[in-house]
Amino acid sequence: MNKDLKPIINKCELAGIKTQVIPRRIGSVEFHDLTFTFPQGKQKREIKVAAEYYIEEMDSARNIAFLERVEKSKFEKFCLLPDYEAIWSQELGIVESSVVIVQSRFNRFIHHIHGTGEIDTIFDGLKNNDRIEIPIGHNNLLVTLGKSSDAFSVLFSNFSCREERDLGQTTTLRVQGLNANNESSARKQMLEIMNAVLFQVDLMKGVSMYPTPQISENYVQPDIEEDHLRQELNPTKYIYDNEAMALYWYARQSMSFPLLQYLAYYQVLEFYFPRYTRKDAHKAVLNVVKNPTFNVDRLSDVSKLLSAIGDSAWGQRNERGQLRATFENSLLISELREYLAEDKNREQFFASDDAKSLVKPNLSMRSTDENLFNSLVERVYNLRCRIVHTKEEGFDFKPLFPFSSEIGNMQYDIELLRFIAIRVISVSGEAIESKYYDENA
Repeated sequence: MNKDLKPIINKCELAGIKTQVIPRRIGSVEFHDLTFTFPQGKQKREIKVAAEYYIEEMDSARNIAFLERVEKSKFEKFCLLPDYEAIWSQELGIVESSVVIVQSRFNRFIHHIHGTGEIDTIFDGLKNNDRIEIPIGHNNLLVTLGKSSDAFSVLFSNFSCREERDLGQTTTLRVQGLNANNESSARKQMLEIMNAVLFQVDLMKGVSMYPTPQISENYVQPDIEEDHLRQELNPTKYIYDNEAMALYWYARQSMSFPLLQYLAYYQVLEFYFPRYTRKDAHKAVLNVVKNPTFNVDRLSDVSKLLSAIGDSAWGQRNERGQLRATFENSLLISELREYLAEDKNREQFFASDDAKSLVKPNLSMRSTDENLFNSLVERVYNLRCRIVHTKEEGFDFKPLFPFSSEIGNMQYDIELLRFIAIRVISVSGEAIESKYYDENA
């Protein structure tokens, strides 16, 4: 192991940070990957730095400069805050978070702050320290915006940048002078200050930014088989309701906003509530009036008819009943079982404690068909209630807010609802041949 790694490892040991050096070789190139284990809330996160690079003398010099920059960054004085791409140092009184820039007027914002000339890139107008100060009405606080610090870049930059001997930099908001005694307090103060500052920037400068949420590691994106991508498209045989498709496309373009995406898919189902609840009521009516003994002039028979209508989803007029009627008319339990079983990560998630902590009940392949169907209705409905902050009596889950840690567990439920929405749209389709025909034929 090269001596250049020693100063970094020594700093980690003094700070109580676990390190591991893993050798690897690609052809004639030898690497030693240095991994840090950093606390993040109740969990720990491994951060890998490609630490050594032996090819030519020029590369060696570049590598030494890179390692010196890592060593001087004071990364060991920070911890990772939960739920966000953010770091905090109690000793230094600093919290720093990357920000998502929603609108593209950031350069004009920098221009107005400095009064400089034309700006071509995000950071062209920044001073020598690469940050600009954002005014705040508190003498003990200093808020700055700009290129990320080396400490932040060590802990959050893309690994491909580090392989190229560059820390990489992103846009961050930093608060100095923070007085917090623990991670929970630091996270709370960070959000309060950053939300206030960024809200002010949004209203006065028209630049929308927000703290970057941490991407959950619980979700594993299913692989798309090459053969599946290469297959020819089948002839389009059906057309679908334009309104339902508008909601579906809205959900598809909302992939960065999980709560919004879930509700958009749920609205696809809601579009069909009237159709399938009426169908449910129609079926209930036919079950009564088709009885040969039914007599419209007999009061008891009319009472049976009214009771049947009242017991139907249309008669009850509650959302859970309408959701059930829609599922019953568009989804086979065998299709649901096949969907859960085709991805082991998906099947395991819906039976896990993570799924249960998000919303009850779990979806277990061991359940009977009836219990699995009932669990599906309850889970889809209950998650919808958490998102819209329902006040329904007996609902014991807390409201679900954007960027909370639980959002990271939603992706499998979003995929499930998309699968159901596709089924509901599909079974409601109309054959093109019956809708459009050749008038000259």
